[in-house]
Amino acid sequence: MRLGDIRVLAFDIEPVSPSWERRTASERGPWARLAIWAGEQNFCLNWRPETRSVNEGVYVPLAPIADWLLRYGRYIAYEESSRAFPTDVDLIGGLERWKTSAPAASFSEDDWDDRRYEWSDRHFLLAGADGAWLPNLALVRVENELWISAGPARFASPQAPRFLIESGTYPVSWQDAKQTISEFVDYVGQVLRESDLTQEFPWSHQEGAFPQTLDIDLLGQIALELDQSRQEVAETFGVSSESDLLATLGLPPGATARDSVSVQAIRDLELEKGIIGILRECERATRPVRDGLFRKSRLRACDALSGSRPEDQGYEAAVLIRRDLGLDDMPLGKDPESLLKGRFDIEVAELPDKSSYNHAVIGGHLDGFGKIVLFQSPQTQKPWSRRMELFRGVGHLLLDGPENPAIGAGSSNRSVGPRRRRSGAFAAEMLLPKSAIRKRCGGVLDAAAKPEVFVGLMADYGVGAQTAAWQCWNAGLLSSREVVDELIGAYGTGTGS
Repeated sequence: MRLGDIRVLAFDIEPVSPSWERRTASERGPWARLAIWAGEQNFCLNWRPETRSVNEGVYVPLAPIADWLLRYGRYIAYEESSRAFPTDVDLIGGLERWKTSAPAASFSEDDWDDRRYEWSDRHFLLAGADGAWLPNLALVRVENELWISAGPARFASPQAPRFLIESGTYPVSWQDAKQTISEFVDYVGQVLRESDLTQEFPWSHQEGAFPQTLDIDLLGQIALELDQSRQEVAETFGVSSESDLLATLGLPPGATARDSVSVQAIRDLELEKGIIGILRECERATRPVRDGLFRKSRLRACDALSGSRPEDQGYEAAVLIRRDLGLDDMPLGKDPESLLKGRFDIEVAELPDKSSYNHAVIGGHLDGFGKIVLFQSPQTQKPWSRRMELFRGVGHLLLDGPENPAIGAGSSNRSVGPRRRRSGAFAAEMLLPKSAIRKRCGGVLDAAAKPEVFVGLMADYGVGAQTAAWQCWNAGLLSSREVVDELIGAYGTGTGS
């Protein structure tokens, strides 16, 4: 029996009845030879050392897997990144980096380890294995995609299977994946009911248990994102209830994160003093109805979202927007704010507040306009890095959450993930198009590294050494990353970074 589509997410289930005595509730529940597919890869394909045979699946109890999906489905759906240690969609790589990182300033060593264990329990399938041999998979949703991280599994037993898994990250449709997971949980629940195990697994009484566990109010979602209790979130926002939160943000009853600039932006920001007031102001300021110019610009940019990688989406959108503006290879000019206001209906504001961690708050509404609020931070004090922050904000406003009525993002030291990479690629290509680099260096490898060419690009296009060097690399015009590092080292002090 197959649930789902192997091109997206699928569970192949071949029910089996173990011959040994089954003592625990998990063991008495359904067993199967299980194969988990995503992106046409079977993550359960394995080789057994003792038999020297390749197997299409693993023999496991299904109840612990379904139970784990229900206990932590909300975190998979709403916790894009750990609050303690920013994690990207490569959760397996993020866990390894976290293990080797010193505790952050506000954590003791024990607390640091506890946060890591708690986070991995919420996202890693092996946490729900109940001792079964399963592949090392980790799940997190970002926007409309479920990202599946795959990596090697390590078991103590020499008899454990060796999974023939291709390590990497696999983005699949969240809506399709959610439907498949729901069908899997419902199937397991049905078998548990038939086995009279509903007392051990109360959720098995419910049809549609997985979608129900994702049903969460705004206060609860913020609590997940900030890793706080509901009471702590209420204190952070200065409210006492869900209705008070909606009222203070100017949102109607029943509003979700898709409707709120603040709720989307706060996930990217450090909770510095005054940040909630800034988010509230941004929420209110972007709501008045305009002439639809911002909506049109956003819909036009979203035409580029067919690219598979976030970076490709950002580049393609910038090429499209540049073409519409009639810029071709030309620099944007020295007054980008007039361009943003006149052509996109995006306003720019600057705060007197200094920040060591937060650089910008970005917000917009489809029925209103877009706004980029800059902090006084190291990233906004130099002309070239300020321009990068501005157009990173434009990238968020035009490309984030294509189906959302509200758009919110932040730029800070903790900003990570596909949205961050997409907005960075958009900004770099808008400021310094790769076609301009090719024209300047005649398409000759490493010609862009010549001082007169590289410095000329930085000066004419108003970018720093880091943006220029990586754009040259991404254009295929530098021979190695060592050359990239040399250019940043040589020209990144004083002239740009």
